Amino acid sequence: MTGGEVADQHDDAQALLTAVAWGGMPADRALDLAGNLPPGAALDERAAQHWIAFASGLAGAGRWQEAFAVARLVRNLADRPGTEWTSRYATGLRIGSFAILALRILPHPQLYALAMEAAAAAIELADANSDDVRGAEARYARANLRTGVYISLQSLDDIGIRQRIWRESLAQQLGARQAEALRARYGDLPDLDTALREAEGDLLAARRTGHPGLAAAIESRLAEVLLWRFRLTDQAGQPELRTRCARHARAALAATDIAEDPAGAALLLNTLAACGADPDASALESLLRPSLDERSNRLARDELISLIQQLANLLLEAGPARGLALLHEAKSILAAGPESVRLSCWMKELLMIAALAGARYPFAEDLIPAVDADADARLRGARMIGAAFALTALDRPREALQMVERFERVAPVLACLHDDAIGYLRIVIAELLFLAEWQRSPAEAATRLVAMLDFCTSHRLADRTANVMHQMSLLASVPAAVPVLLEGLRTGGLRAVSFLGDRGAQQLININNRALAALYNDQAKPAEVWLHLLQQVAGARFSTALAAGIGYRLPPGGEPLLVRLRQLAQAAGDSASDSASDSELLTAYVSDEAELPGGDAAQLLANLRHRFDWLVNQDLGERAASQALDRLYLDEVGSTVGTRTAVLHLLTLPKSDGSTIIIGTCITSAGITIDGHETSFPGAADGPQAMSPLGAHVRELRRLVRLPADGPLPVPVEAAAILADDLTRLLPQGCLRALAQARNDGQDHLLIVPHGPLHYYPLHLLGPVSAPLCDSWKISYLPTLAALGPRRAPSIFDAGRTPMTAIGLGFADRPEIAAKLPGASLQAREIAAVFGCEPLAESAATKGRVLSALRTSRRVHLATHGRNNVTAPAFQSVYVTPGTDGSEGEIAAWEIGELDLRGLEIVTTAACETGLGRFDVLDNLRGLPASLYLAGAQSIATTLWPVGVDSSRMFFTTFYSRLRAGESRIDSFAAAQRETRSRSPEYRWWAGFTLSGSWT
Repeated sequence: MTGGEVADQHDDAQALLTAVAWGGMPADRALDLAGNLPPGAALDERAAQHWIAFASGLAGAGRWQEAFAVARLVRNLADRPGTEWTSRYATGLRIGSFAILALRILPHPQLYALAMEAAAAAIELADANSDDVRGAEARYARANLRTGVYISLQSLDDIGIRQRIWRESLAQQLGARQAEALRARYGDLPDLDTALREAEGDLLAARRTGHPGLAAAIESRLAEVLLWRFRLTDQAGQPELRTRCARHARAALAATDIAEDPAGAALLLNTLAACGADPDASALESLLRPSLDERSNRLARDELISLIQQLANLLLEAGPARGLALLHEAKSILAAGPESVRLSCWMKELLMIAALAGARYPFAEDLIPAVDADADARLRGARMIGAAFALTALDRPREALQMVERFERVAPVLACLHDDAIGYLRIVIAELLFLAEWQRSPAEAATRLVAMLDFCTSHRLADRTANVMHQMSLLASVPAAVPVLLEGLRTGGLRAVSFLGDRGAQQLININNRALAALYNDQAKPAEVWLHLLQQVAGARFSTALAAGIGYRLPPGGEPLLVRLRQLAQAAGDSASDSASDSELLTAYVSDEAELPGGDAAQLLANLRHRFDWLVNQDLGERAASQALDRLYLDEVGSTVGTRTAVLHLLTLPKSDGSTIIIGTCITSAGITIDGHETSFPGAADGPQAMSPLGAHVRELRRLVRLPADGPLPVPVEAAAILADDLTRLLPQGCLRALAQARNDGQDHLLIVPHGPLHYYPLHLLGPVSAPLCDSWKISYLPTLAALGPRRAPSIFDAGRTPMTAIGLGFADRPEIAAKLPGASLQAREIAAVFGCEPLAESAATKGRVLSALRTSRRVHLATHGRNNVTAPAFQSVYVTPGTDGSEGEIAAWEIGELDLRGLEIVTTAACETGLGRFDVLDNLRGLPASLYLAGAQSIATTLWPVGVDSSRMFFTTFYSRLRAGESRIDSFAAAQRETRSRSPEYRWWAGFTLSGSWT
């Protein structure tokens, strides 16, 4: 779409910004198109306020480039000819306010330059129009901007450290090259001393106007700037700055209405205390008099949290007993606050407890032997906390931990009242112990890390959680620590991933990969620990949800988004792809909330579906994270699979050099075999960047297998060569020997658990065309090893289920929906006839009837088209007939996941690839098959690629005839495979059918 076409669609500034807000148009592109807007298409003051708030939300979500582009776009639109100068002035101030908040998260020099430019323009506008009041406001705002970038760094004493943090933070977010280019063009973090002096100049200039509404704010900010200068100045210059700081703080306090601005008054009292002046006792008493319940009715949550922080600072020395009571009262309020606030308040709690015993921080060493000097349990407990602090500072963490444990025994009531703070002190001590012990006693160090992870995730401490997981990844290289880490990660790992998102997922991958390498290289290779690790490495979230009976559901906040999606689909003409390319399928799904590129209506719809999918899976993940992974032991695997079944688990680990490590685990009646090797695959991955060389190899194999056969071979020569070579390339020698022995011992069913791209590989075809693997074995698949565990019991009402429901839609009269599917209705009738049932065909196959059939049938066959969705697997769907009641003509995966399908033995899909689903970076199953499994379905038979109508009819009719005769699912499947192969021997016609899940 050209710029002119977009300008025609978005003919005013508001419409252009709306397109950005809904995710359909990148902000950078909108900025380019702003020049195409017609004359007079400016942005009014109210709209500018709204869109700057939107930019703040983008920055808070970490979407930096979009946030900056929106702010720049707003400034561009506000400066268009015809805009009132007051609107331009107000927009400049708002951009500065946005920048102050945003720069605390990421110091972005281009944004700082934009905000300073906007502030200077606001000052010029006010001066040019002789408006002293607005001039004072603009100078006050610029002073805030000059110092605001340092607020999150104010505890540091060295300017050089600030400069380094600026650079490192920017490079981490944007990449080193882009960060360096920005710094070269727009400068670095302003020198702190210069920024303070310039801010003081702006404030003094604003103060001279005598602005009545800003008097207290200007005095307060002057006091704060002077306090910073006091801290950075040598002793010779401090007295004069201290005097000036106290004078401005007292002036600000006198002008402050404590009832209206309690947080501001508390900040001023803290400023007085920090510069060595005596705080105003009456002001402090006025601040403490109202309860927090009274305050919460008048203050926003952030304002209330700020007030609590300031009061805690004041009471640390002025009244620790009252401070403890305040923090206890504020516990639920602080729990919803930022991580840094909670950590700060917990530390203050501990300091206040110690202060009750007359201790001061840093604590004297002679306090340690005095802990038992008083009989009062509360006082003794307070002394013990002070002693624990002293021992921690003296790098004696074991004794510090013992002191904390004594405190909990001596003063249990006090410990219970301040359990979060005590837990945090334990974490601080545990970190010291970990550093001291992890080489000497890895198992004990791992135990401490697990406890730390549990505390950090349960208290939603993001940075601490990430740090603990990093330490776990280092310790996972030690075999002795792996069992302890695995036990802790059964729930802690899922909680961390649910909490941290992609960052947590990557850290969990790092832990698992190091643990795999450690155990594989260990001579002992403990079988049980190895099995537990495999279950945790591949699909732990899906497996946990499966075992716990947790399915998809409409997430909180999802209903309005769903309504909007339906409106857009109707208005835009939904034209999503019915199939997915192999490049898309073979690229690991990244379950994040990031928007996708593009600017048209279809992309807007895709972005909103992506958002809904994120909500659905975030909700599923949070519910799964409350459960422990129900792990299987070796004897349980043996008893579950029986005497005729061998299990082959294949794990793929891509390396940075392009090679792949294949680790095979073979479980047979003779025991467990673990073997692996490193291999390389020809060709490069020219698809998405996330596709591995193995993924590119699988994509090529899938392409070749679906081509017509060459001469007497049932498959093209190139495909035959790859399948023959891949038998030893994908299956380690130790596993091949174990399988050969198992076959000689009479085992005939091979259950394969693939991983990564191998989920889409026809592994049953491995070997020469004269003897593929499926000639020796009856082969079925399982999405994850942990799915072998116990499933939910069927409902008591399942005894009366319909034996079979066969559904068929030919789309002869609906070409706008999908291509014709000849023979679908006939296939449904033939399969229904096997069980003496009536089919659901064509107009009868409405959404309501199909959903009812899934809930009430033992077996369901679907001969219909479906829609794949690689960017939002929750919207993978099957097409049905629209109902006369207005019901939709498709059923989405997330809708099926809401059902109770515990009595559904098998679902078969004959015409679409939606049964393949998607797999995320942690190998969790997503989409339509995941929804069926999570809802309770036991087995799924589907195709790896589209097959012919005749082959499909033959296969499924034979399959269901065998089932009706009483054969097991695997025996019925193998018989249908042989029958179809005998009549249509080319691989492309019969080898695409797969059976997954239960095989009995």
